[in-house]
Amino acid sequence: MIELLLLIVGILMVAMVPVYLAAILIRSPTPGMFIGIIAVAVALTLIELSLRQVEGQWGWVVGGAFAAVSFSLLFATKTWRGMLLAAVLCATYAYGTEHLLHGKSLGAKLTAQASIAQQQLWPK
Repeated sequence: MIELLLLIVGILMVAMVPVYLAAILIRSPTPGMFIGIIAVAVALTLIELSLRQVEGQWGWVVGGAFAAVSFSLLFATKTWRGMLLAAVLCATYAYGTEHLLHGKSLGAKLTAQASIAQQQLWPK
């Protein structure tokens, strides 16, 4: 169970650093830590859902568009800045799933960690 919580916190922290650096570089308003965590979590969820539902490279396009809308709304910034922040998050997500999660999607890794935690809490 602790490994699952550490994985979730690690994912959010690894995703937030490049997004906040990009927001500072493009002079976008940066919200507080709590709104930033919510924005990154919503964007990651939308990217993961779009990659599950839409086949091929169009999944990245759809996920990036949804993430851009969420960033522009939650960061209270212009749409083009939200698109840049979404592109940074998509690039971070693609790199992380390829190199850190060994090609597994984020949802598959979280599901595997949740089942391991469930087996540890309630053994058969």
